[in-house]
Amino acid sequence: MADRMSMLLRLVGLATLISGLLIAYFAITSNPPLYPPIETSYMLIAVLLSVAGAITVIAKYRVD
Repeated sequence: MADRMSMLLRLVGLATLISGLLIAYFAITSNPPLYPPIETSYMLIAVLLSVAGAITVIAKYRVD
């Protein structure tokens, strides 16, 4: 059971990481450029998602 939960957490983390990176990519490469305060918000959201996803991918699920 712990193996399944660990695999599910890793998949969710990978999806979160990918979505964060995609948001950052589209925020940077948008044409015409986004309004600067909006771009900052998008980048903040992208960084938070990417960091949370990276932590979830390397996390280990333990049942004590």
